[in-house]
Amino acid sequence: MAGQGWKHSFERGDSFKERQRHAQPAGDAGGQHPCARAEWCYGRTVSTVDGKPVITAALTYRAYCDRCAAHIGECLDALPAAYVRLHGELGEAPRRGQMSHVPFGPRLPLREDIDALMRHMAVTLCSWEARVRAVARLEPRNPELAVDTARSVEQSAEKLATHLEVLLALQPGWMVRAVPLAPGRHGKPAAICDEAGMLLERLEPIAETDIIRLGVDFIATLVTLDGQDAGREILQLHYKALSTLGETRQQAETLDGVPCRNPECEDMALERAEPPSDPSLPAMYSQCASCHAQMSREDFTAWAAMYAAWADDSALVCRRCKGGRCRECTYSRCACANHGHAIAA
Repeated sequence: MAGQGWKHSFERGDSFKERQRHAQPAGDAGGQHPCARAEWCYGRTVSTVDGKPVITAALTYRAYCDRCAAHIGECLDALPAAYVRLHGELGEAPRRGQMSHVPFGPRLPLREDIDALMRHMAVTLCSWEARVRAVARLEPRNPELAVDTARSVEQSAEKLATHLEVLLALQPGWMVRAVPLAPGRHGKPAAICDEAGMLLERLEPIAETDIIRLGVDFIATLVTLDGQDAGREILQLHYKALSTLGETRQQAETLDGVPCRNPECEDMALERAEPPSDPSLPAMYSQCASCHAQMSREDFTAWAAMYAAWADDSALVCRRCKGGRCRECTYSRCACANHGHAIAA
Protein backbone atom coordinates (compact mmCIF):
# COMPACT_ATOMS: atom_id res chain seq x y z
CA MET A 1 0.00 0.00 0.00
CA ALA A 2 1.26 3.46 -0.88
CA GLY A 3 2.10 5.48 2.20
CA GLN A 4 0.92 5.13 5.76
CA GLY A 5 -1.02 8.39 6.04
CA TRP A 6 -4.10 6.47 7.05
CA LYS A 7 -2.55 5.93 10.48
CA HIS A 8 -3.49 9.50 11.40
CA SER A 9 -7.03 9.51 10.05
CA PHE A 10 -8.52 9.58 13.55
CA GLU A 11 -6.68 12.82 14.26
CA ARG A 12 -6.90 14.40 10.83
CA GLY A 13 -10.62 13.94 10.30
CA ASP A 14 -11.80 13.28 13.85
CA SER A 15 -14.39 11.11 12.09
CA PHE A 16 -15.49 8.89 14.94
CA LYS A 17 -15.42 11.80 17.39
CA GLU A 18 -17.51 13.99 15.12
CA ARG A 19 -20.07 11.23 14.75
CA GLN A 20 -20.50 11.07 18.51
CA ARG A 21 -20.52 14.84 18.94
CA HIS A 22 -23.25 15.45 16.35
CA ALA A 23 -25.26 12.29 16.94
CA GLN A 24 -28.99 12.89 17.41
CA PRO A 25 -30.61 11.86 20.67
CA ALA A 26 -32.22 8.44 20.77
CA GLY A 27 -35.69 8.47 19.29
CA ASP A 28 -35.14 11.84 17.53
CA ALA A 29 -34.86 11.08 13.82
CA GLY A 30 -35.83 14.56 12.66
CA GLY A 31 -38.69 13.26 10.52
CA GLN A 32 -36.53 10.62 8.87
CA HIS A 33 -37.19 6.89 8.72
CA PRO A 34 -34.99 3.80 8.19
CA CYS A 35 -33.97 2.89 4.65
CA ALA A 36 -36.37 0.43 3.00
CA ARG A 37 -33.61 -2.16 2.61
CA ALA A 38 -33.47 -2.60 6.41
CA GLU A 39 -30.58 -4.89 7.41
CA TRP A 40 -29.36 -4.96 3.78
CA CYS A 41 -28.96 -1.19 3.72
CA TYR A 42 -25.58 -0.07 2.39
CA GLY A 43 -25.49 2.78 4.91
CA ARG A 44 -26.28 0.54 7.88
CA THR A 45 -24.44 0.73 11.18
CA VAL A 46 -23.62 -2.15 13.50
CA SER A 47 -23.66 -1.71 17.26
CA THR A 48 -23.33 -4.17 20.12
CA VAL A 49 -26.20 -4.54 22.58
CA ASP A 50 -25.92 -7.10 25.37
CA GLY A 51 -23.05 -8.72 23.55
CA LYS A 52 -25.01 -9.19 20.32
CA PRO A 53 -24.60 -7.21 17.05
CA VAL A 54 -27.55 -4.98 16.18
CA ILE A 55 -27.93 -3.73 12.59
CA THR A 56 -29.53 -0.31 12.11
CA ALA A 57 -30.47 0.95 8.67
CA ALA A 58 -29.50 4.48 7.65
CA LEU A 59 -32.07 7.21 8.21
CA THR A 60 -33.47 8.96 5.15
CA TYR A 61 -36.33 11.20 4.09
CA ARG A 62 -36.91 9.06 0.97
CA ALA A 63 -37.62 5.38 0.47
CA TYR A 64 -33.92 4.52 0.09
CA CYS A 65 -30.79 6.14 1.50
CA ASP A 66 -28.24 7.68 -0.86
CA ARG A 67 -25.99 4.61 -0.91
CA CYS A 68 -28.83 2.21 -1.65
CA ALA A 69 -30.28 4.53 -4.30
CA ALA A 70 -26.87 4.63 -6.00
CA HIS A 71 -26.74 0.81 -5.87
CA ILE A 72 -30.17 0.59 -7.53
CA GLY A 73 -28.84 2.88 -10.25
CA GLU A 74 -25.85 0.57 -10.74
CA CYS A 75 -28.19 -2.41 -11.07
CA LEU A 76 -30.22 -0.52 -13.68
CA ASP A 77 -27.07 0.16 -15.69
CA ALA A 78 -26.15 -3.55 -15.57
CA LEU A 79 -29.54 -4.94 -16.67
CA PRO A 80 -29.19 -4.36 -20.46
CA ALA A 81 -25.88 -6.27 -20.59
CA ALA A 82 -27.39 -9.03 -18.44
CA TYR A 83 -30.32 -9.26 -20.86
CA VAL A 84 -27.91 -9.82 -23.75
CA ARG A 85 -26.01 -12.50 -21.82
CA LEU A 86 -29.29 -14.21 -20.94
CA HIS A 87 -30.17 -14.29 -24.65
CA GLY A 88 -26.86 -16.04 -25.30
CA GLU A 89 -27.76 -18.75 -22.78
CA LEU A 90 -31.22 -19.52 -24.16
CA GLY A 91 -30.13 -22.71 -25.87
CA GLU A 92 -27.58 -23.82 -23.28
CA ALA A 93 -28.04 -26.32 -20.45
CA PRO A 94 -28.11 -24.94 -16.88
CA ARG A 95 -24.61 -24.50 -15.44
CA ARG A 96 -25.60 -24.72 -11.80
CA GLY A 97 -28.43 -25.97 -9.63
CA GLN A 98 -30.59 -29.05 -10.08
CA MET A 99 -32.16 -30.01 -13.35
CA SER A 100 -35.94 -29.66 -13.37
CA HIS A 101 -38.10 -32.65 -14.21
CA VAL A 102 -39.02 -32.79 -17.89
CA PRO A 103 -42.16 -34.78 -18.74
CA PHE A 104 -42.14 -37.38 -21.51
CA GLY A 105 -42.53 -35.85 -24.94
CA PRO A 106 -40.73 -33.41 -27.23
CA ARG A 107 -38.17 -31.17 -25.53
CA LEU A 108 -38.16 -27.40 -25.82
CA PRO A 109 -35.23 -26.05 -27.89
CA LEU A 110 -34.91 -23.07 -25.52
CA ARG A 111 -34.57 -22.74 -21.78
CA GLU A 112 -38.00 -21.92 -20.46
CA ASP A 113 -36.78 -20.15 -17.30
CA ILE A 114 -34.47 -17.77 -19.18
CA ASP A 115 -37.13 -16.91 -21.74
CA ALA A 116 -39.60 -16.12 -18.92
CA LEU A 117 -37.03 -14.02 -17.06
CA MET A 118 -36.18 -12.01 -20.18
CA ARG A 119 -39.84 -11.26 -20.83
CA HIS A 120 -40.41 -10.35 -17.20
CA MET A 121 -37.41 -8.00 -17.21
CA ALA A 122 -38.53 -6.24 -20.38
CA VAL A 123 -42.14 -5.79 -19.29
CA THR A 124 -41.21 -4.63 -15.77
CA LEU A 125 -38.73 -2.00 -16.96
CA CYS A 126 -41.11 -0.81 -19.66
CA SER A 127 -43.96 -0.35 -17.17
CA TRP A 128 -41.81 1.72 -14.81
CA GLU A 129 -40.50 3.74 -17.75
CA ALA A 130 -44.08 4.60 -18.74
CA ARG A 131 -44.85 5.86 -15.22
CA VAL A 132 -41.67 7.93 -15.03
CA ARG A 133 -42.35 9.48 -18.43
CA ALA A 134 -45.86 10.43 -17.31
CA VAL A 135 -44.80 11.91 -13.96
CA ALA A 136 -41.78 13.77 -15.37
CA ARG A 137 -43.86 14.96 -18.36
CA LEU A 138 -41.47 13.47 -20.90
CA GLU A 139 -42.21 12.49 -24.46
CA PRO A 140 -44.27 9.27 -24.53
CA ARG A 141 -42.57 6.01 -25.41
CA ASN A 142 -42.45 5.09 -29.08
CA PRO A 143 -45.42 2.71 -29.55
CA GLU A 144 -43.72 1.07 -32.55
CA LEU A 145 -40.81 -0.17 -30.42
CA ALA A 146 -41.42 -3.75 -29.31
CA VAL A 147 -41.21 -4.32 -25.56
CA ASP A 148 -39.33 -7.64 -25.38
CA THR A 149 -36.15 -6.65 -27.25
CA ALA A 150 -32.63 -5.75 -26.17
CA ARG A 151 -33.11 -2.24 -27.57
CA SER A 152 -36.26 -1.75 -25.51
CA VAL A 153 -34.57 -2.95 -22.31
CA GLU A 154 -31.61 -0.65 -22.96
CA GLN A 155 -33.86 2.34 -23.56
CA SER A 156 -35.99 1.69 -20.48
CA ALA A 157 -32.98 1.17 -18.20
CA GLU A 158 -31.28 4.31 -19.53
CA LYS A 159 -34.39 6.44 -19.04
CA LEU A 160 -34.96 5.12 -15.51
CA ALA A 161 -31.33 5.62 -14.52
CA THR A 162 -31.41 9.19 -15.84
CA HIS A 163 -34.54 9.95 -13.79
CA LEU A 164 -33.72 7.72 -10.81
CA GLU A 165 -34.92 10.26 -8.24
CA VAL A 166 -38.30 10.46 -9.96
CA LEU A 167 -38.55 6.67 -10.09
CA LEU A 168 -37.79 6.11 -6.40
CA ALA A 169 -40.11 8.94 -5.35
CA LEU A 170 -43.18 7.63 -7.22
CA GLN A 171 -46.39 7.64 -5.20
CA PRO A 172 -48.68 4.57 -5.11
CA GLY A 173 -50.32 3.99 -8.47
CA TRP A 174 -52.13 1.21 -10.30
CA MET A 175 -49.98 -1.23 -12.29
CA VAL A 176 -50.45 -4.67 -13.82
CA ARG A 177 -48.35 -7.55 -12.55
CA ALA A 178 -48.47 -11.22 -13.59
CA VAL A 179 -48.10 -14.13 -11.17
CA PRO A 180 -46.88 -17.36 -12.83
CA LEU A 181 -48.68 -20.58 -12.03
CA ALA A 182 -47.39 -24.12 -11.98
CA PRO A 183 -48.32 -25.83 -15.27
CA GLY A 184 -50.96 -28.55 -14.99
CA ARG A 185 -50.11 -32.22 -15.29
CA HIS A 186 -51.51 -34.57 -17.91
CA GLY A 187 -53.27 -31.85 -19.85
CA LYS A 188 -55.00 -30.32 -16.81
CA PRO A 189 -55.13 -26.52 -16.35
CA ALA A 190 -52.54 -24.69 -14.26
CA ALA A 191 -52.80 -25.47 -10.57
CA ILE A 192 -53.75 -22.62 -8.25
CA CYS A 193 -53.79 -24.84 -5.15
CA ASP A 194 -51.20 -27.38 -4.07
CA GLU A 195 -51.86 -31.05 -3.30
CA ALA A 196 -53.19 -30.19 0.17
CA GLY A 197 -55.68 -27.72 -1.31
CA MET A 198 -54.00 -24.73 0.33
CA LEU A 199 -53.51 -21.43 -1.46
CA LEU A 200 -49.94 -21.08 -2.69
CA GLU A 201 -47.82 -18.65 -0.69
CA ARG A 202 -47.03 -16.60 -3.77
CA LEU A 203 -50.74 -15.94 -4.29
CA GLU A 204 -51.40 -14.76 -0.74
CA PRO A 205 -50.19 -11.16 -1.33
CA ILE A 206 -52.68 -10.77 -4.21
CA ALA A 207 -55.56 -12.67 -2.65
CA GLU A 208 -57.63 -9.47 -2.32
CA THR A 209 -56.55 -7.77 -5.57
CA ASP A 210 -58.54 -7.52 -8.78
CA ILE A 211 -57.77 -10.19 -11.36
CA ILE A 212 -57.91 -8.66 -14.83
CA ARG A 213 -56.78 -11.68 -16.81
CA LEU A 214 -56.46 -15.41 -16.18
CA GLY A 215 -54.09 -17.14 -18.58
CA VAL A 216 -53.05 -20.74 -19.04
CA ASP A 217 -50.05 -20.39 -16.75
CA PHE A 218 -50.38 -16.95 -15.16
CA ILE A 219 -52.74 -14.56 -13.37
CA ALA A 220 -52.63 -10.85 -14.24
CA THR A 221 -53.68 -8.62 -11.36
CA LEU A 222 -54.07 -4.89 -10.76
CA VAL A 223 -51.95 -3.73 -7.81
CA THR A 224 -50.75 -0.40 -6.37
CA LEU A 225 -46.98 0.10 -6.51
CA ASP A 226 -44.72 3.03 -5.60
CA GLY A 227 -41.06 4.01 -5.76
CA GLN A 228 -40.10 1.61 -3.00
CA ASP A 229 -41.58 -1.25 -5.01
CA ALA A 230 -39.68 -0.01 -8.07
CA GLY A 231 -36.35 -0.25 -6.26
CA ARG A 232 -37.21 -3.68 -4.89
CA GLU A 233 -38.18 -5.05 -8.31
CA ILE A 234 -35.02 -3.72 -9.94
CA LEU A 235 -32.83 -5.31 -7.26
CA GLN A 236 -34.70 -8.60 -7.66
CA LEU A 237 -34.33 -8.52 -11.45
CA HIS A 238 -30.60 -7.91 -11.17
CA TYR A 239 -30.06 -10.69 -8.65
CA LYS A 240 -32.25 -13.15 -10.57
CA ALA A 241 -30.37 -12.45 -13.79
CA LEU A 242 -26.97 -13.00 -12.19
CA SER A 243 -28.21 -16.10 -10.38
CA THR A 244 -29.60 -17.60 -13.60
CA LEU A 245 -26.33 -16.86 -15.40
CA GLY A 246 -24.33 -18.45 -12.56
CA GLU A 247 -22.53 -15.17 -11.83
CA THR A 248 -23.46 -14.75 -8.17
CA ARG A 249 -20.63 -15.32 -5.75
CA GLN A 250 -20.81 -17.20 -2.49
CA GLN A 251 -21.50 -15.17 0.65
CA ALA A 252 -18.28 -13.51 1.70
CA GLU A 253 -16.79 -13.99 5.15
CA THR A 254 -17.52 -10.82 7.11
CA LEU A 255 -14.96 -9.14 9.36
CA ASP A 256 -17.19 -7.75 12.10
CA GLY A 257 -16.16 -5.14 14.59
CA VAL A 258 -13.75 -3.16 12.38
CA PRO A 259 -14.88 -0.22 10.19
CA CYS A 260 -13.59 0.66 6.74
CA ARG A 261 -10.49 2.86 6.96
CA ASN A 262 -11.60 5.07 4.06
CA PRO A 263 -12.47 8.40 5.81
CA GLU A 264 -15.28 8.97 3.29
CA CYS A 265 -16.86 5.60 4.06
CA GLU A 266 -16.16 4.14 7.55
CA ASP A 267 -18.95 1.56 7.16
CA MET A 268 -18.91 -1.64 9.19
CA ALA A 269 -18.83 -3.58 5.93
CA LEU A 270 -15.43 -5.25 5.80
CA GLU A 271 -15.23 -8.76 4.39
CA ARG A 272 -12.53 -11.15 3.20
CA ALA A 273 -11.22 -10.14 -0.21
CA GLU A 274 -11.28 -12.63 -3.06
CA PRO A 275 -7.96 -13.80 -4.56
CA PRO A 276 -6.93 -11.68 -7.57
CA SER A 277 -7.58 -13.09 -11.04
CA ASP A 278 -4.04 -12.13 -12.03
CA PRO A 279 -1.49 -14.21 -10.06
CA SER A 280 1.07 -11.40 -10.43
CA LEU A 281 -1.05 -9.04 -8.32
CA PRO A 282 -0.69 -9.06 -4.51
CA ALA A 283 -3.44 -10.80 -2.58
CA MET A 284 -5.47 -8.48 -0.35
CA TYR A 285 -6.89 -9.60 2.99
CA SER A 286 -10.00 -7.40 3.36
CA GLN A 287 -12.36 -5.40 1.15
CA CYS A 288 -15.14 -2.98 2.01
CA ALA A 289 -18.49 -4.04 0.57
CA SER A 290 -19.55 -0.38 0.34
CA CYS A 291 -16.61 1.46 -1.25
CA HIS A 292 -14.47 -1.58 -2.28
CA ALA A 293 -11.34 -0.23 -0.52
CA GLN A 294 -8.86 -3.04 0.17
CA MET A 295 -6.22 -3.75 2.82
CA SER A 296 -3.38 -6.23 3.08
CA ARG A 297 -3.14 -8.56 6.07
CA GLU A 298 -0.53 -6.31 7.72
CA ASP A 299 -2.55 -3.13 7.17
CA PHE A 300 -5.74 -4.75 8.44
CA THR A 301 -4.03 -5.99 11.60
CA ALA A 302 -2.58 -2.53 12.33
CA TRP A 303 -5.88 -0.78 11.56
CA ALA A 304 -7.87 -3.18 13.75
CA ALA A 305 -5.45 -2.62 16.65
CA MET A 306 -5.69 1.16 16.27
CA TYR A 307 -9.48 1.07 16.19
CA ALA A 308 -9.60 -1.21 19.22
CA ALA A 309 -7.32 1.18 21.12
CA TRP A 310 -9.58 4.10 20.21
CA ALA A 311 -12.74 2.21 21.19
CA ASP A 312 -11.24 1.15 24.54
CA ASP A 313 -10.00 4.68 25.38
CA SER A 314 -6.62 3.18 26.23
CA ALA A 315 -4.18 4.98 23.99
CA LEU A 316 -5.73 7.64 21.76
CA VAL A 317 -4.60 11.19 22.43
CA CYS A 318 -6.09 13.97 20.34
CA ARG A 319 -3.89 16.13 18.13
CA ARG A 320 -4.46 19.23 20.29
CA CYS A 321 -3.10 17.54 23.39
CA LYS A 322 -0.20 16.12 21.42
CA GLY A 323 0.61 19.67 20.37
CA GLY A 324 0.57 20.93 23.96
CA ARG A 325 -2.80 22.71 23.58
CA CYS A 326 -4.70 20.69 26.17
CA ARG A 327 -6.96 23.59 27.19
CA GLU A 328 -8.37 23.64 23.66
CA CYS A 329 -9.38 19.97 23.85
CA THR A 330 -13.13 19.29 23.91
CA TYR A 331 -12.88 15.54 23.33
CA SER A 332 -14.14 13.99 26.56
CA ARG A 333 -12.64 10.56 25.77
CA CYS A 334 -9.12 11.85 25.11
CA ALA A 335 -6.46 9.72 26.81
CA CYS A 336 -5.13 12.89 28.44
CA ALA A 337 -7.93 12.52 31.01
CA ASN A 338 -5.91 9.72 32.56
CA HIS A 339 -3.23 12.27 33.45
CA GLY A 340 -5.38 14.97 35.03
CA HIS A 341 -6.43 16.79 31.92
CA ALA A 342 -8.60 19.62 33.27
CA ILE A 343 -11.09 20.16 30.45
CA ALA A 344 -11.47 16.56 29.32
CA ALA A 345 -11.75 15.21 32.87
